[in-house]
Amino acid sequence: MAVLNDGVTAASIEGIDRVELRENDDGSEFVTVHYARPIRLADGTAQALSVLVADYTRSILGLGEYKARQDEIERYVEEISFYDLRNGLQYMPTDKENRFIT
Repeated sequence: MAVLNDGVTAASIEGIDRVELRENDDGSEFVTVHYARPIRLADGTAQALSVLVADYTRSILGLGEYKARQDEIERYVEEISFYDLRNGLQYMPTDKENRFIT
């Protein structure tokens, strides 16, 4: 569960189901965080905080970062473009920016 104060409203999250160590293709380890249910728009801020905590903990423990494969990057670029067409984002990064972000 996450509670945010100072006038920020967010729906509670049902929690983290599990945290796992996995391997990138090069053998380096990274952390995955699995949630008990899908992320809703109202939960975005709260769940983003839990991802930041996981990443901070990962860095303290000296674990590597997740290294996306090229096909995963291209799928993300395609999906975010499709989402923007259907729903409209406040700001839509270019494909080049989305590749960099991913």
